[in-house]
Amino acid sequence: MPDVYPAQKGQLLAGYEQAVAAGEGGAFLRREGRYSSLVTEWRKACDGRLLQGKDAGESVGRPTPEQAEIARLKRH
Repeated sequence: MPDVYPAQKGQLLAGYEQAVAAGEGGAFLRREGRYSSLVTEWRKACDGRLLQGKDAGESVGRPTPEQAEIARLKRH
């Protein structure tokens, strides 16, 4: 399945969170053809603010150690 754009990742994350709240997280992932590991990676990128301001097709990259730590602390 082709990679998705940063804005689409945010939409998929929001849809997944809603599905999880309804007890349908696995069904959502199957329907969208995604893996839970991708959701985890996208959540880290979103928490680290790596998806903000990115144009369609622009590379997102990985969070720096500082961004990853901030994201981890925000989740807890």
